[in-house]
Order: sequence, then C-alpha cells, then structure tokens
Amino acid sequence: MDSRPCLRVENISKHFGGLVAVSEVNLSIKYGERRGIIGPNGAGKTTLFNMIAGDLKPTLGRVVLDGKDITDLPTHQRAYLGMARTFQITNLFPEMSVMDNILLATQALERSKFSLIRPTNSYRKICQKADEIIEKFALADVQNLSPKNLSHGTQRQIEIALAIVSNPKLLLLDEPTAGLSPAESADMVLLLKGLDSEITMLIIEHDMDVAFELVDYLTVMHEGKVQADGPKENVRSNQKVQEIYLGYD
Repeated sequence: MDSRPCLRVENISKHFGGLVAVSEVNLSIKYGERRGIIGPNGAGKTTLFNMIAGDLKPTLGRVVLDGKDITDLPTHQRAYLGMARTFQITNLFPEMSVMDNILLATQALERSKFSLIRPTNSYRKICQKADEIIEKFALADVQNLSPKNLSHGTQRQIEIALAIVSNPKLLLLDEPTAGLSPAESADMVLLLKGLDSEITMLIIEHDMDVAFELVDYLTVMHEGKVQADGPKENVRSNQKVQEIYLGYD
C-alpha cells in the first residue's frame, strides 16, 4: 500500500463572520484507511466535510488529495482527481430509472457526451460499466424503476453505487445510515465493508455502533476543534470521549 497520505487537511479553518465553525484542523489519512469523524451537533463535522469536498472554501489552510493541492478546485475537478461524495439527503434523479441514473453517473467522467439522436445502447463502454455496477450492487430487480418508488434504504444503496462508478481514490460518506431502519443500517454496513479495500473512506456517522463497525480510526470534533484522534479502540477508551460523545458511564 502507498505510504503517502491519500488526503491531508492542513491547519484548516472556516469563519462565518465572527463565528469560527472549524478551527485549525489537521488530518492525515492513508490510502485504504477507513476514518470516521464523530462529535455532537454543531461540532463542525459537516463544515469540515464540505471544505474537503469543495462545497465550501476554507478561510485558512489547505486540502491536499493524492499529493495535489485542491483547496481552490471546484467539486467537478476534485471528482476527476478521484474524490466522490454522498450526502445526508439522497441526491438522485427521482423521476429517472435507476439504470438511467447510473448511466448518467458513468458518462459524467467520460470525454464523450450523450446525443439525443443516438441510441443509448450504442455507448458500449458506458453501458458495460453501468451493467457491472447493477450486478455489483444487486440492483437488477429495480434497474427499470424510478428511485422515488423505492425504499429509503435502496435509494441510499443506489447513491453509493453512483459514487463508486468513478473508481474513486477517496469516498466521502455523509451519514450513510441516516434515516435507515436497523435492518437497512445493517445491510448498509455490509455493503460498505464489502467495497474495494483500496478505496479510502472518510465517514461522518452519528450512530456510534455503525462508526465502530466501519472504521479503523476516529477523529472526534467539538466546537470546531479536534478533541481526540487515533485508532478507534484508543478513542473508545478516552475518558473525555466517553463522557461527552459516546455517553458511556
């Protein structure tokens, strides 16, 4: 495995007027690492996530992906460099079929563009990739249905499939089990654990059982700052984390 970090966040801060939402955060995440970010509401987790993803510009600091400074790059250029993201709220085209959602995601990173007068099945490479994703995520039974008619759990599964289409180096998962039933959460955990081990994952997750099941390392945030960071078992035994974040006795 590559010894260089896949992602570096260097002294990053975000100010909204007089409010400091994130203050001087540093992270170094290895290739293939599974890292969780936890903390109470308002801790700065989502703001940090949005700066890494390119949805927010840092006030200070920089973001480095695969050795490249991406601090000022827009989200679509980060995608070309190997970053993919899911959101707390499912981000699909609800009126289109599952297959068409996947075809669009597959085509997005290709040089060729869809033509309205050319049959979709003539784009052999794109269709082949879409078929592989359908098979990999066991979506054959729903591929012709619209996401709006599917369960929330299946919609979340499709969103993960769309993110994986681009073969990302880094996958950002924003509360992947949010709104799922216990059974759906268990299925999502199995799905994520079954993804390619070379994909680096950074996960925000409020469900502590899910977080400890999925990740190897945890970063704990509070009031915009990192309070604890390291292997999950070390964080689990941290008294401050137990008292404030995990609710342990």
